[in-house]
Amino acid sequence: MKMKGRVSLYYSARVLLDLPIDRIETSFGEFGKPKLNGISVSISHSETTDKTQFCVCSAYKGDGVEVGIDAALLDKPIGISNLSKTELLRRLKSNKSLGTVGEWRQIEEFENENDQLNCFYRLWSIKESILKATGKGASGLIPSKIDIR
Repeated sequence: MKMKGRVSLYYSARVLLDLPIDRIETSFGEFGKPKLNGISVSISHSETTDKTQFCVCSAYKGDGVEVGIDAALLDKPIGISNLSKTELLRRLKSNKSLGTVGEWRQIEEFENENDQLNCFYRLWSIKESILKATGKGASGLIPSKIDIR
């Protein structure tokens, strides 16, 4: 777990439970979702275009509630050299596990490729949040079975 994520988790536990750090117990679910003294937590790490790292964290103290969070940059740079936005969108769409027919309809309502990519990242972040909230992630719950509208 990255340092900023660990600090965010401990801060959440400290605020919600009012416990000193040495009394915070970390456990992990079957698919790696962290829990701190029974608090449902979720973290997301990302990197800005200038390589600055950032982390967001959500936490909830209460029975029967699981939280999930994800972050994505608008106008995210394409990390694959010599790949046009048109080709990236084509490849993303051809990977059936990344989006549903309904999601791609929403994406393709935008004429501009930047707007289409931003819509894809927005929908994917919502989907990733759901995967994290379940504690299963993409290895335990097929992303294409979640349809974001």
